[in-house]
Amino acid sequence: MKLEEIKKDFDSLPDKAQQEVIDYIKFLKQLYSVRLKANQTKKIAISKEQFIGMWKGHKNITDSIAWVRDIRKSEWNINNE
Repeated sequence: MKLEEIKKDFDSLPDKAQQEVIDYIKFLKQLYSVRLKANQTKKIAISKEQFIGMWKGHKNITDSIAWVRDIRKSEWNINNE
C-alpha cells in the first residue's frame, strides 16, 4: 500500500477513527522504541564482571576446583569424581 493510498483511507475515516489511528501509531512507536533500546544494550565481557576474581588472594581457598569438588561431595553426597 502506498503512502498516498494510506493518506486517502485515513482522510476518509471519521474524526474519532482518525484519532484512534493516531493513538495506535503512538502506541506502536513507543512499543518498538522500548524493544529497540532493549536490543541495543551494551554487552559486557564476562571477564569485566565484578564477581570475577572475588576469591583472589583468599588464604583458605588455594585450589578453587578442589574446593568446589569437596563442597559438592559433602553437600550432594557424591562419592565418585
